[in-house]
Amino acid sequence: MKKSLLTLLPVVAACSLSAQTIYIDFGDTDTTGNWNNFSNSGLATTYSGLVDFNTGLATSVSMTVNDTFAGKNTSGGTNGFGVYEANGAIDTWYVTDTDSGQLTFELAAFTSYDFSFLSARNSTDERIAEFELTSGASIVNTTVSAASPSGVVDASNIGTISSFTTDATGIVTLDVTFISGDSKFGYLNGITITQVPEPSTYAALAGLLALGSVMLRRRRS
Repeated sequence: MKKSLLTLLPVVAACSLSAQTIYIDFGDTDTTGNWNNFSNSGLATTYSGLVDFNTGLATSVSMTVNDTFAGKNTSGGTNGFGVYEANGAIDTWYVTDTDSGQLTFELAAFTSYDFSFLSARNSTDERIAEFELTSGASIVNTTVSAASPSGVVDASNIGTISSFTTDATGIVTLDVTFISGDSKFGYLNGITITQVPEPSTYAALAGLLALGSVMLRRRRS
């Protein structure tokens, strides 16, 4: 019976790690580990095979820079916050009031994802940027202030869009636009993209846990 319980553990672990997770760092200072690091803000190109943070393996996810960013900056935050590490906060790609940026991600069709955006600049000026996702007829946006007095990054520097569902193409476009601030810049330090597990995944996990509980009770009796 104990052996049977042990054989369930890899299956439970696989279910919990099945959600595809893509972490992206923009700027010259790379984040170590399974992050996708991109430096050249002025290059219109496609990056294929982005790496999954959990597995370290290349995925079918790609990122295309459609509208290049105005430049990059090395005066971001000085600390990490949440999943974003200090190396990811210190530098950014940026847009201006006259020069926006656009990225396109090729994801799975008809699938929901959680997105987060880090925007941090060592300054007290708000420098608010808008991050807008589009896939087919679905359009959702969030705004983030880059203000990081003394370089301290906190929750106010992270914007989120939850359970954004792709259309039949799986293509998601991200537009980054400057909204307001005395200094007319908007910043993008990093992005996380996490696939939301299907309800069936949770059901399978719950079923496995219930089975394990039954087997454990029988063993004890």
